[in-house]
Amino acid sequence: MKKFTDAERPKGVCYDCGIPYSAFQDLIVADQIWEIINPTYHEGAGLLCPNCIGQRLIDAGIKNTCCYF
Repeated sequence: MKKFTDAERPKGVCYDCGIPYSAFQDLIVADQIWEIINPTYHEGAGLLCPNCIGQRLIDAGIKNTCCYF
């Protein structure tokens, strides 16, 4: 999973696929999960669309998010 530095961070788009933020709905995940799939080096930062969140969960081997609450 790619992580972006401050200089690389995209603005207003999904960091993985580039779809504009205005084109997708919000999806909320637990803080513990976000820190695993976070596309930046900053706690709580970054932007991912629901599809890319799902792909990062798969890539991280997370199959059951209920255990993170």
